[in-house]
Amino acid sequence: IETDSRRNLEGQLDLFSVTLRQIGAHIARAQLEDAVDVLKNGDGNGNAASVFTTAAQGELTYDDLVDFWAKFDPYEMNALLVSGDVMVKLLKLSEFQNPLTGLNFQGTGKLTTPLGANLLRTSVLPAGTAIGLDKRFALEMVQGSDVTVEYDKLIDRQLERAAVTTISGFAKVFKDASRVLEVKK
Repeated sequence: IETDSRRNLEGQLDLFSVTLRQIGAHIARAQLEDAVDVLKNGDGNGNAASVFTTAAQGELTYDDLVDFWAKFDPYEMNALLVSGDVMVKLLKLSEFQNPLTGLNFQGTGKLTTPLGANLLRTSVLPAGTAIGLDKRFALEMVQGSDVTVEYDKLIDRQLERAAVTTISGFAKVFKDASRVLEVKK
């Protein structure tokens, strides 16, 4: 009997830890959505990102990418957030098929562009969109509180509930440290 109750408890603990991880993932995604919104549209201070559109409709060329990269002076485009379809277009460019780029990916698991920016795919961005940024100067996370867990148990109704909350927001530090690249539709 003791072994069965221990297994049940372990199963409940495993389910609880999976649930906590899911809650953490949900909070992280909500924060990413907020961060991307601020990078694109600004934080309410007239600092929306400049938008660069590709030359050809539905296509992304290496020339487009180089022109986009060149717009960052005096900043450095060291991160590139891309939608899934833009990631596919980038990976099909011959410049991304360079063996040294592939070797870096195989050795470290990190995708980088031939321009040196870390490449990060996210489903938060709409199709045909990429955001280039200088991670050092583009965005600031303002946190009002750490993660708070509130737990109630109402014995008379046999209910249990928990609330996990965090208060945070984002502010743009320097407007030109982030820019949007859109594939012309």
